[in-house]
Amino acid sequence: MRIPRFYVATMAVLMVTMPGTSLAQQNSGAADVPAQAAVYHSYKLNFALRETDQGKIVNQRAFSLSASLSASHMNDSERSSLRAGTRLPITGEKGIEYIDIGTNLDVDRIKEASDGLQMFLSAQISSIPADNPASTGPTPIRQVKASASVLAPLNKPTVVFTADDPVSKHRFELEVTAVREH
Repeated sequence: MRIPRFYVATMAVLMVTMPGTSLAQQNSGAADVPAQAAVYHSYKLNFALRETDQGKIVNQRAFSLSASLSASHMNDSERSSLRAGTRLPITGEKGIEYIDIGTNLDVDRIKEASDGLQMFLSAQISSIPADNPASTGPTPIRQVKASASVLAPLNKPTVVFTADDPVSKHRFELEVTAVREH
């Protein structure tokens, strides 16, 4: 009779302690598993820059930037920048120097909103007027600078700014369309 009691007592102890040991092993194993990877949403920002003269389009350019938002960082993005243009040589005090003519776009603080994509956009557009009479004097440069907080509904063009050139009848307009990729 002693062996069966000993056997029953041993089995009872094992049954009581085994589930706890097994559960403890499962919990400690779960701590070793890396946290689920952060979810990323990718967007393409499509820009259209138009220059018009008395309502007629005289120049149009298209630019695209990608932006990724991480759910683990409160939907904030890193800065996205684009530079497109020409380095124009000019004669300066130190000989030939270069100035940048073209389009500079900087987008940051991108966040998902219920009605689109919220972002802060800074744009600098410069050009040499095509209608500039040939002269030996300094070359004039048209320039538009704008910074704005923009709410762009997804898949819908949104005008960021419209600016009239103060010395001509030219108008500049920048438009952005935000498209979700994943």
